[in-house]
Amino acid sequence: MTFTGRHKTSGKSSGALSGKSNLKKGGYIISRQLNKERFLPAVIVIGILFCLLFVCNAAVSAQQKVIVINPGHSIGYDSGATNETTGVTEAQVNQDLAGALVKKLAAAGYEVYITHTTDKTLSQYTLGTQAQGNSFSALNTLADSKNPDLVISIHHNSGGSSASGFELYWSSYRSYDTSGVYEVSGLWSDGSTAFRDSSPCSAAQESEKFAEILQSSFSDGKLTYRKTVERDDYLPAHSSAPCVLYEGGFISNNSESEYLNSQAYRDSASDCFLKAVNSYFGKTSSDTEAPTIDSFQSSCGQLPTTDAVITLTATGVADDSGVKSVKFPVWTSDNNQKDLIWYDAVDMGGGVWSVTIDISDYGGATGQYIAHVYTYDTEGNSSYRGMTTFTVTELTGIADGVSIVKQNETTASAYIKGLDGTGFKFAVWSEVNGQDDLKWVSTVRQTDGSYKAVIRTSDHNNDTGVYNVHAYSSSGGIKPMTVEFKVMSYTSLTISEPENGQFTITLNGVSASNGVKKILFPVWSANGGQDDLKWYTAVKNGDSYTATVNLKDHGWDTGTYYVHVYGTDNLNQQFFLSSSTVTVKTMEASTLTVTEPENGTFTVTLSGVSSPAGVNKILFPVWSANNGQDDLKWYTAVKQNGQYVCTISLKDHGYDTGDYNIHAYGIDSSGTQTFLKNITLNVPQMTASSVAVTESDSDSFTITVSGINAPNGVNRILIPVWSDVDGQDDLVWYTAQKSGDTYSVKVKVSDHNDDTGQYHIHVYGVDNNGRTQGLGSTYYYNDAADQTETPKLSVTADSNGKISIVLDGVSNYASIKFPVWSEDNGQDDLVWYQADKSGSQATCTVDIADHGSKSGVYYVHAYGRSDTGSYVGIASASVEVAAPASNSSAAEAVTTQTKIMGTSTVTADQLVQLYTQSGNTFPDYYTKRGVDLKAFAQMYIDEASAEGVRADIAFAQAMLETSYLQFTGSVNISQFNFAGLGAAGNGVTGEDFSIYGDNSVGIRMGIRAQIQHLKAYASTDPLNNEQVDSRFGYVTRGCAATIGQLSGTWAADTSYAAKIVAIIAEIAA
Repeated sequence: MTFTGRHKTSGKSSGALSGKSNLKKGGYIISRQLNKERFLPAVIVIGILFCLLFVCNAAVSAQQKVIVINPGHSIGYDSGATNETTGVTEAQVNQDLAGALVKKLAAAGYEVYITHTTDKTLSQYTLGTQAQGNSFSALNTLADSKNPDLVISIHHNSGGSSASGFELYWSSYRSYDTSGVYEVSGLWSDGSTAFRDSSPCSAAQESEKFAEILQSSFSDGKLTYRKTVERDDYLPAHSSAPCVLYEGGFISNNSESEYLNSQAYRDSASDCFLKAVNSYFGKTSSDTEAPTIDSFQSSCGQLPTTDAVITLTATGVADDSGVKSVKFPVWTSDNNQKDLIWYDAVDMGGGVWSVTIDISDYGGATGQYIAHVYTYDTEGNSSYRGMTTFTVTELTGIADGVSIVKQNETTASAYIKGLDGTGFKFAVWSEVNGQDDLKWVSTVRQTDGSYKAVIRTSDHNNDTGVYNVHAYSSSGGIKPMTVEFKVMSYTSLTISEPENGQFTITLNGVSASNGVKKILFPVWSANGGQDDLKWYTAVKNGDSYTATVNLKDHGWDTGTYYVHVYGTDNLNQQFFLSSSTVTVKTMEASTLTVTEPENGTFTVTLSGVSSPAGVNKILFPVWSANNGQDDLKWYTAVKQNGQYVCTISLKDHGYDTGDYNIHAYGIDSSGTQTFLKNITLNVPQMTASSVAVTESDSDSFTITVSGINAPNGVNRILIPVWSDVDGQDDLVWYTAQKSGDTYSVKVKVSDHNDDTGQYHIHVYGVDNNGRTQGLGSTYYYNDAADQTETPKLSVTADSNGKISIVLDGVSNYASIKFPVWSEDNGQDDLVWYQADKSGSQATCTVDIADHGSKSGVYYVHAYGRSDTGSYVGIASASVEVAAPASNSSAAEAVTTQTKIMGTSTVTADQLVQLYTQSGNTFPDYYTKRGVDLKAFAQMYIDEASAEGVRADIAFAQAMLETSYLQFTGSVNISQFNFAGLGAAGNGVTGEDFSIYGDNSVGIRMGIRAQIQHLKAYASTDPLNNEQVDSRFGYVTRGCAATIGQLSGTWAADTSYAAKIVAIIAEIAA
């Protein structure tokens, strides 16, 4: 059925190619006004041009003509007309006829091409793909790319069930020639008008001429001629060459569709086409000789055979005018041609014609058979071209059932005898490298009725050892067997652990029936395919062979190395013997430790460093969390007693306090830098655990500061003191004196005007950087008449977020209150607590939940109310409060310190709620593949549980990596890659798990790969499920046990872990 796509053009184009002729066969005449005065010179010029044209045409005619065949529609894209009763499709019929025609035109000496086909035997003639065959413009581009002399488009019709016959279509219109174009109606069933050209170009005129020749040539065929139509079908209207579209019979007619699908039709129609092409190009036959051949032989050659089915083959069959057929008459020598049978050979392409004969046609006779070959061309020439003989013998000794007979150490025969069934075959593979050499071997019936398959080691990489041979029939498996070939063998293959840039391969116990000439070890790393492949020749040592592999020869690659073993015997036969792998690990380290900061320094130590490629140096990049990495400094470690040590000076980092990030990197002998470990260290501000006041005598008191922690060292301790009387007119700054671990100063009241009442005491520490830090405060009450005791404030904090306050020595006060606030954000969380007073003691318990559950330093002051009714400050202290342990759900308890490995308590409904509240829509792409949101969440729980990984962490990571499955980065939704595995940016999209199926299986495998990759980071335990994470071996096992350690390892983003924790926190919310 014809393509209906057309190209309409209106108006004139100054760039159009006219290629016009003065006369058109169809009757259109282009008249020209000739100048009478120039008539004679014009005649002379025309005469010269005619002579030149004759010479040029003669030269062109001598060249090989180029023909492009277009099979209409495209298998796999557009089947065209289809007969539902017979199952015949137009696209298949078009392709089969086009293929037959291509072969005949090629055999006749034409340069021929086919626009598209699924027939692999025509690959040398094929121009494009099936997808291009489904595009009008692509088809025309393909055809014109060869600058053809003729284009033939093959279609078949559809209409009524009794419609019959062929039609031809040509176009006077060309899309590139708009001169003389007009429109007509009634040619297209959809009512569209068609273009015609009143002054058609040469290619169009030649199209009409070829259509007439085709009509005449097909008069010899079975199909009847219906009509020739001038219409603007796409190829005829766009081709730069003469082009005719052939509609050959009706697919809708049951009987005619079966004929169109037959070899008889293809032979007849292709002969008619060849006849027309020869006529069109004026190729008159001077061929009086039948096709010649190069050889003629049987499948068994000159050796006797027990096969009951024999293939006869003639090669190099060729003829100037084209080979029409090849026939093989065959008979047994005992019957004097009384049993002669003529067989029609099948054209296999490339000048090869063959046929398979069965001795059952001859009553199963054994003995000598004689076969002749006769060839026939399209010009009616035929001739005898040769003969061959073959001898069939009776097979004996094969037992009923399934058996194997070994001929030698490279060949064996497998038999099936006396069993019911059809379609007998054997699955054969060696035990080397699993089933990588699996082959299905067809059987041939033998003269005793058994079925035989030949097993050759050459079909299996010349593997030695045990072969698995499984027998099957069309209904299923029958019996498994084995056979062993011992051409060359060995006892063991060992590979040493990589060390100091090399490893050693040893093949032990090598023996061979024909002796051992050499052993080769091809070695390559998994990085970059086989770009580093190197063959190592082993050195013999007794019955062992060894070779040392230098990692330098392989670019110092790390990861998996493949090692294969090949042996060559003294007959120069090479055999694959074995294979193995060895892992060259990246540099690793077991622990990274750091000392507590003291006197402005701390020490970093890296232990357990191992590196197959050697250690060039170890680097420690260090920076504080303040202001990003503005203080980043790389330190080079010194090796001491097998460890790598470096002392870090806080001075290099502006004496910053807070968290310090310490990473460890190793550089091996190849210059490759590898991340090894990371750790954080908190450098606190200077603090003091106690500020106490004791009365020395009636004229003085002593202030003692103890429990000072100063990472940057203590330069001095300053204590400003003043009384309540007249403000700070008596303010004095005292420098405390150090005695052991405490600092103290004695204050004389005479230095403060002998004021009575309350004294204010503050304490400040100055570190070696000159930084001043408040350490605490307290009070002293100087009143000889009233003061009988000195208040003492004690503040402690437990691990549950509770602060205990005890104030002793307050019997003179009627009421006590404690203002409490955290260091964070000033006094925004200030709360006044009423103390419980009993005798001289006041107590209170504070829950930090009243202060936003903040951790860190809390300040506690004490105020007492005397009988006069006013509150005065009595004492003050501070306390460090750690974050309380949580008793809430797993999701609420997650922090950056949470371990990745653990029991999953989260439910699928919780994960569904987490996703839903994000505001994103679960992709319809997954739903169409049988996985809705809840099933997706359950997959995470199931796969995480199988490996002991927390499902909430894995799910939250996937949401972070994929932007809640919206895939806004380089990874595509169809890859089922939920953690960006292998995606390196710059167009590198990473792993694709749809290889396991574009369905729920592929989705599950993508989830499994992510969880296995997480396990590689978080644990050194083996996998429980089969490994699908191809990058599992690239990870330093156990390098990130907690979520926080994913920052800087899994991802360079320093806030990566915090983002995962924030997502998990939404589960609790």
